[in-house]
Amino acid sequence: NGAINTGGNGSTNISGNSTDGPGLDNGNGTINTGGNGSTNVSGNSTNGTGVDNGGGINTDGNGSTNVSGNSTNGSGVDNGNGTINTGGNGSTNISGNSTDGPGVDNGNGAINTDGNGATNVSGNSTNGTGVDNGNGSINTGGNGSTNVSGNSTNGTGVDNGGRINTDGN
Repeated sequence: NGAINTGGNGSTNISGNSTDGPGLDNGNGTINTGGNGSTNVSGNSTNGTGVDNGGGINTDGNGSTNVSGNSTNGSGVDNGNGTINTGGNGSTNISGNSTDGPGVDNGNGAINTDGNGATNVSGNSTNGTGVDNGNGSINTGGNGSTNVSGNSTNGTGVDNGGRINTDGN
């Protein structure tokens, strides 16, 4: 239930690796970036999830957050029940890669962009879905921008069973 906060001109790098579990697990935690801060979150796993976000990843001000996850048999980035929020002039990049699982899995999660924020979601998979927005929501408002890109060799590039909402400008 912890919090990792970066502000001012600070930078934080969080990196984890695992064979059978998640490379990085932000279960109920929060990762907050503001000011001119930058946060890099990366996780790698063979049989588990690269980055598992059940918590909150929040970027505001002029902050930038990069989330990168890689897995062989699991999800690259799993935002199952998590929230990824970008506002102000913040930017968030979410990149997931997997061989047999989804690159980015936004199952029941929410990816929200507002203000002048920018969010880029990129997922790649060989045998799974590039970006799987199963029951999740991808919301863009204000002057925000959201780009979703999914690629798969033997599966679906982008699978949207959820909601993609755009408003404002």
